Amino acid sequence: MAYSEPRVEVDLYEPKRFPGRLHYDVWFLVDATLPPRARIPVPPWYAHLEWQDPRTLPAPAYARSHEDVVSRWLQRPSASRKGSR
Repeated sequence: MAYSEPRVEVDLYEPKRFPGRLHYDVWFLVDATLPPRARIPVPPWYAHLEWQDPRTLPAPAYARSHEDVVSRWLQRPSASRKGSR
């Protein structure tokens, strides 16, 4: 499997769900690419398993209160995309 160097970021913010309280996140973002012919078995608890481009889907289709993770991943610098091993 090819993967990029990890990109580490942090956030401190007041969540909408908990006004007046602060939440701290540490992000470890890594791009990973499977070999071209790799086959991943579908776990029995899934109807199907496939890649969906989050840029083409509404957030509720892929996330439950973690849309910020995908949003942050999509903002990755182009240099991290090229850093695969």
